[in-house]
Amino acid sequence: TEFETNYRTWFHFSISGGIKDQVVTLCIMNLNPQAKMFNQGMRPVFRVGERGKWDRIPQEVSHSCGEGRQFQIRFRHRFTSSEGP
Repeated sequence: TEFETNYRTWFHFSISGGIKDQVVTLCIMNLNPQAKMFNQGMRPVFRVGERGKWDRIPQEVSHSCGEGRQFQIRFRHRFTSSEGP
């Protein structure tokens, strides 16, 4: 995009045991403050399974900066299939 820079932010985690069509709300906390990135429409990516295709989450991401500049993002994710433990 026109706003692209050489800076990157990575966080990696997994969720298992979801049921198809179940919606979970995720809150990722203690990130470096990067409100500008999310104001410009950046959204996390996800994939289903180890060989799945990476896609951006379809929902909007909310973000806030709390006490001591503790930046966090919050978004919802809908499981597209049942995931075993």
